[in-house]
Amino acid sequence: AALLGAGAVAAWFGRVYARAIRTAVDAASALGRGELPPQRRSRILEIDRLLGALRQAGNELSRAQATRDTAGNERQNQLERAQQARQTAEEENRAKDQFLAMLGHELRNPLAPIGTAAQLLKLPDLDGHRARYAGDVIGRQVEHMNRLLSDMLDVSRVTRGLVSLNLEEVDLRNVVERAVEQTRPLMEERQHRLELRLPQGPVTVRGDQTRLTQVVANLLTNSAKYTQPHGAIQLSLSSAGNEASLSVADDGEGITAELLPRVFDLFSQGERKPDRAQGGLGLGLALVRSLVQLHGGSVEASSPGRNGGSIFTVRLPLKHELAALTTPLANPRRARESVRENARESARETPREAYGGAHGAGPAPLRVMLVDDNIDAAVSLSLLLEAAGDHLVSTYYDAASALEWASFERPDVFILDIGLPDMNGYELARRLRAMPQFAGTLLIALTGYGQLADKVRAREAGFDLHIAKPAEPEEILAALATVNVAEPERAE
Repeated sequence: AALLGAGAVAAWFGRVYARAIRTAVDAASALGRGELPPQRRSRILEIDRLLGALRQAGNELSRAQATRDTAGNERQNQLERAQQARQTAEEENRAKDQFLAMLGHELRNPLAPIGTAAQLLKLPDLDGHRARYAGDVIGRQVEHMNRLLSDMLDVSRVTRGLVSLNLEEVDLRNVVERAVEQTRPLMEERQHRLELRLPQGPVTVRGDQTRLTQVVANLLTNSAKYTQPHGAIQLSLSSAGNEASLSVADDGEGITAELLPRVFDLFSQGERKPDRAQGGLGLGLALVRSLVQLHGGSVEASSPGRNGGSIFTVRLPLKHELAALTTPLANPRRARESVRENARESARETPREAYGGAHGAGPAPLRVMLVDDNIDAAVSLSLLLEAAGDHLVSTYYDAASALEWASFERPDVFILDIGLPDMNGYELARRLRAMPQFAGTLLIALTGYGQLADKVRAREAGFDLHIAKPAEPEEILAALATVNVAEPERAE
């Protein structure tokens, strides 16, 4: 009996120890898998201590793993932030490079007619009509450059907080009237249809009338530039609650999803095409946002995408009044100087014989076709070529007209701008080269794009010579002097 009892007790203790050991083995296996061993107890003190040690080791390993995970996540976050910062910096650098390139182009464009007009004024026996026209050209182009520089200075002052507002009670209907008057020449030039939706009563805010007019004018100018000719633009003004809302909608090129989040950033513009029909430096909308924020308001842009048009909405806090005298708005005065008509008038009134024999015998006069959408640049250069070289110059302001008349006029030389409104100068050069009669005709690219890549592209398009604006007249005249024309062909 004693032996049986001892055997039973031994068997029981064996089973207890076996279960405890299996528990310890399971705990060690869990620890090996990186898992925290479960909280268990056995009836054996040594095994319980072993389980406790394994669980403590599991806790230490968990904390160490958590620390490693945190450090890894932090390193990954830092890497992603660094990559994002590098990408942002690269985008900003690209935007600044593009801005500087466009700045050079936009400044070269007015400098070209200024330089040509100045050379024209130096010619002997210059008659009064041409002298006045040259002076007008210089005045208009200096005003254009002044607007560019004013935009840059405005953005610099606003972003540095150096602009002080002359706050007063302003009726936004009057602001709209002034802005429409400022942008009317551009609207008429591009033949847009502008629709105004204004309330009968005043919409009064507290703000700087000059700066608010600048905001609305910039929005109208932006829509006019990025809408194809004969487009529709709508300006709406309303008020609701404590807020005034002014929106400018157009059916133009629209804004891509990639550009929309940064459309108000400095130097941001839509796709830059060689024709540069839009012009500008990409500062207008950045200035709009800064000025609106200074007035305690907000501005947002929306667009369904490319060719879907766009809507810009400005919201400003209202200035409520107990009583207001309502005065009818006067219709904006329609006034615009027609540069094209003045140029034609000057050309008609000034006989070419006024310059006959002034420069003595020289190379035979040539038939020159000049294509440039900058009317001042085109007309002033044509007058100079006629006066200095007795050349017969025909001037066109778009590629389609030049192609239409090229076969009829059969010019000896083409001088083409690159940034034409309907077709860039590269394509125009290729089409002219494809015409058999112009396969060997001298093609000169006269453009504000003066980088090496632009010169290579001009050569590939078929140009013989690339001259960057503002060009020295002597350089153009020297190029024309290289053209040899048979004498009988010129006896017309």
